[in-house]
Amino acid sequence: MTGADRLALSAPIRPPDVPAVELASPTRRDEARSAMAVAAALRDRGVPIRDVAVAVRDLDPYEAPLFRAALQYGIAPVFWTQLRVTRTRPYALVESVCEALAGDAVDRETFLRPLELRWSPAGAGESTPAAASDRSPPPDPAWPIEPEAVHRAREALPDGSRPIAEWIERVDAADGVDDRFRRFAEWIDGAPAPDPASVASLLGEVIEAYADCGLPETKAADEPALLDTETDARAVVRVRTLVRQLRHKFADRLEDGTLERSWGDVADLAGVIATQRPGRREHSNARALDV
Repeated sequence: MTGADRLALSAPIRPPDVPAVELASPTRRDEARSAMAVAAALRDRGVPIRDVAVAVRDLDPYEAPLFRAALQYGIAPVFWTQLRVTRTRPYALVESVCEALAGDAVDRETFLRPLELRWSPAGAGESTPAAASDRSPPPDPAWPIEPEAVHRAREALPDGSRPIAEWIERVDAADGVDDRFRRFAEWIDGAPAPDPASVASLLGEVIEAYADCGLPETKAADEPALLDTETDARAVVRVRTLVRQLRHKFADRLEDGTLERSWGDVADLAGVIATQRPGRREHSNARALDV
């Protein structure tokens, strides 16, 4: 930017050369409805919806009321906002798995955290064919583990830090803690040491199982507008990309000697990648209203 350009930015803003009107609204909900009413009126008068945009100073608190108002007026909105992936459940699940794998011993909260975040084994979401006879094996128990079962396990299991092998023994000895907790503990116990390939494979397996089992849970509990489901689905896509990036970044850092071959360093590197928010639009739809 030249000095003349910087000087031009400091000049007073010129008044718009198009008609402007101010609509005072007492609540955020009323503001959103007014904005969408104007957009709908323009659309009804033949203005292509792709030529209309709604500008919001702080989109986070307005996204939900604008989305609902848009639905009332039959408008499909597209929000130009960057997903804060570190605040989403899919990312928290990947992070919690790395933390559970990071040490020789983990405490009860670290052990149970991935299950709270809907960890499921690979293939758990696939449909099981009907039993052909009484000799057929029973179907797998439901995944993810329901919150009530995780709460019972927290009450039944002792506190304190211990190796995963000892957690398996405690799970077997505890009343009201079913075999799904043992299956998770055995999965943690059998996880490979972190290298670029195993990081991508293991964490990729985690996020795909979440897409199959965890995402439907979000949708089942969501409101009709499905805002939480949309956020969860976007987060799944972003975390898939993050896992692919993590493989290459981890390989580079190991080669440079700036990271150790540990799951704790994998979690830290994932956090670095996840907080880099690219300035780009996340959706593209010419028939949608840009916000």
